[in-house]
Amino acid sequence: MIITINAVKPLISLDTAVLQMDIGKVPQKQLEAIVGAFRKPGSYEVKKVSRKRSLNANAYCWVLCNAIAEKLHCDSETVYRQAIGDVGVFTEIDFKTPEAMAAFKQKWHSNGLGWLTKTLDNKTLLAYYGSSSYSKEEMNRLLDWLVETAQENDVPTMSDEELKLMIGRWKE
Repeated sequence: MIITINAVKPLISLDTAVLQMDIGKVPQKQLEAIVGAFRKPGSYEVKKVSRKRSLNANAYCWVLCNAIAEKLHCDSETVYRQAIGDVGVFTEIDFKTPEAMAAFKQKWHSNGLGWLTKTLDNKTLLAYYGSSSYSKEEMNRLLDWLVETAQENDVPTMSDEELKLMIGRWKE
């Protein structure tokens, strides 16, 4: 069940914390379902829902990768990986042993084409996430890099207005 929370107010006493949430106007049956879902004591997972980037944005990413690759006489995967490495989302990870790092890298790369690693030293690496996990903003950064690279190489691109419209659309 997904609800929209407009505001949260913590009410804290010496040994108890209560969250008061404003969820706006909700039909009676939906409100009963929400309250009923949390009626029993226990552990519940509460997380923010983030919308994914549109499939159109992903398709345009690959159109640009292919066009740039053709112009530069390389393959589209190389262009995609370069874009991920230059503007992608990453986590820095420290390892106790080189063997642990090698095992992690092998597993990480198996997630997909854009799941890259860059080794900083024998104990630290950057683990880059593939664009399949990107938010709208992260995908926008990736497309901006690809558009700029395309334009630098005289590859035709969408207008800024078309690009903004496409990025604004969400996967249904």
